[in-house]
Amino acid sequence: MDQLPVGPLEKIVDLLSAEAATEDCEAASTPAREGLAGLHGASRHLRKATKQLTFVRVTKLPTVAQPAADFSAFPAVRTLIVHLNSDASCSLAGVEVLAQLRNLTAQAEQRINNARLTFLVERSQLINNARLTFPIDLSTLSQLTRVELLELTLLDIWGVHAEFDTSVVWKLKHLARLECPVADIEMRDLSSLSCLTYLDVGASDIEDMRPFTCLTGLVHLVMYDLNQYSGREVDLRPIASLTQLTNLSAGSVEGFDLSLVHGLSRLAYLMCSDSDVMDLTPISGLVGLEHLDILRSYDVLRLNESIPNCGLLSSHDDYSVVERFLPADAAVITQLRDPVDRVLSAYEFAVEVAARSLNRDRKPQLADPSKVNTRNVWPWSILVPFLEQDLHARAAQLAAAPQLAPTKDQPVDPYNNLLVMPLADFIEHPLAHELLHNGGALQVLGVTNYSHLPEAASIRSCASQDAASLAVLGQLAQKRVDGFVHVGLMDMLDESIASLAATLKMDLTGSSWTNVNAADQHGKPKTDADLLSPHPLWRTYRQCTYRTRRKNANRRATSFQHLKLADGRQVAFSRETRAHIDPALVARIRELNSLDMKLYEAGKALLQNRLEVQRQAGTLQAIPPLPEEDIPKKDEVRKRFQEATRRKRYPASEELRLR
Repeated sequence: MDQLPVGPLEKIVDLLSAEAATEDCEAASTPAREGLAGLHGASRHLRKATKQLTFVRVTKLPTVAQPAADFSAFPAVRTLIVHLNSDASCSLAGVEVLAQLRNLTAQAEQRINNARLTFLVERSQLINNARLTFPIDLSTLSQLTRVELLELTLLDIWGVHAEFDTSVVWKLKHLARLECPVADIEMRDLSSLSCLTYLDVGASDIEDMRPFTCLTGLVHLVMYDLNQYSGREVDLRPIASLTQLTNLSAGSVEGFDLSLVHGLSRLAYLMCSDSDVMDLTPISGLVGLEHLDILRSYDVLRLNESIPNCGLLSSHDDYSVVERFLPADAAVITQLRDPVDRVLSAYEFAVEVAARSLNRDRKPQLADPSKVNTRNVWPWSILVPFLEQDLHARAAQLAAAPQLAPTKDQPVDPYNNLLVMPLADFIEHPLAHELLHNGGALQVLGVTNYSHLPEAASIRSCASQDAASLAVLGQLAQKRVDGFVHVGLMDMLDESIASLAATLKMDLTGSSWTNVNAADQHGKPKTDADLLSPHPLWRTYRQCTYRTRRKNANRRATSFQHLKLADGRQVAFSRETRAHIDPALVARIRELNSLDMKLYEAGKALLQNRLEVQRQAGTLQAIPPLPEEDIPKKDEVRKRFQEATRRKRYPASEELRLR
């Protein structure tokens, strides 16, 4: 097909919320203002142009579609990719008349569950000609009488309810990717899924893995935190028969033995949990193994009880570590964070770390035992692999689609695009509910999903189903915080440090450690000369925050270089992009973190009251800006950092978003 005239393409760009390409991969792409309804009032020449399009990607549809806003304007389309809003009946209007349609992919904000999908599947003209990929709820799937004809290639059934008939899954003969964490799904009929290549059963309760042996084509198996709720042990030996496996994620799976995979010659990626003694001999013959990730317990990494006279424990652990390891008179200090900022930062950081895996030139490196790997630290040990797998799947889908013309002048929303899991989807995902939402309150209570308390899981489960129980947890969290020696805020970092120094009677002009590893945390004796820095404590604090900010900025820039859409636009997060997040989405994050919102406000009141008392007592010490000689002149973050630390109100607090 000849290239369309520039004029009509520009009009399509103005009228459509679509990225449209011809069969020869010529394309136009821009955010639209009027949606598909604008086509029906367009010129005859424009309508003729749209009738020739064979590939259409719709990135955003109007929230409320007009009756005329349907896909019948694209009668020649063969591939249609559409991001649905919550009303799929409007979003898919007109699809049933597209006789040339061969591939229909729906990327939905919510699982599709309405009569229109049923109608599309039941209509033989479409089902006999098209391949459909939908994030579909089993409640809809089980209603389809001709489900055996549905050519679903991906099925995500996170959090499915028990009353749904899961046996319908085994009728999906074309299923290539099945994600069913948490769901206690029946595995006896896996033999019917002959096309399955990707299986995610992370956090599932599985009694028997023998049915997995029939999945001879399986190349990617995810089963982190297997049986974490039931505590049952499962025989993992059937894994040895999956000879086509290239990726195996078995993080936090108890009883994993490396001898299970010694015969998997195709294995390129392996994640497993550390044991007291890990023998790597069984995998020495796996010449194709490029990535070996052995997750170690964070408690083992940080806490060494054999060190005599240990006076400080600094950890990401929840309060259960205090109850288990520390004496009753231990002084507890904590830093709270604005819940919205914490959730956004967790999302951005997990995406950033996952994006590093897109660097094809990056060579595997041996782990440095003296450093803590991000992938070994909760919750990143779970969130990063999850987003990494999702990112690679989306990148592969984009690579398989017709390439679009460059549109680098058009901004990309890093929180809602085709490459990265949208923020709206992420915050509603069961993993976010399990790991992030109300995480501050759960950490203070010591009942997170990595708690040392055996009853932690049942407490969380009870609170998630009962508003009264949730409210009680919130009250208990606030009461516990009231008893802490110090409560600081990340967005009032300087004030928090000054208040902490006053509380502990520390002289900010006195000596400091040279670095975090100079203290006697490994049981190695050192002299005072080894430990002390020539700079005062306040200057060491400033240097630490500055170096952390600089390191994070450089690392983020490097990671995001590899995070690009098919048209060349880069996905990256910044303060500016945060400012454009939909206010309704921010409100939803606050709603999902109601306990943390109340705890944060309570902590803020505690800090402000203590600051006022300390001001009146004259015990607060000033924290001067970082001296010029401590900052390289060509440093790109130099000016911003200096301006932040000289603010009269809340100096540096808004700039130092430290993880």
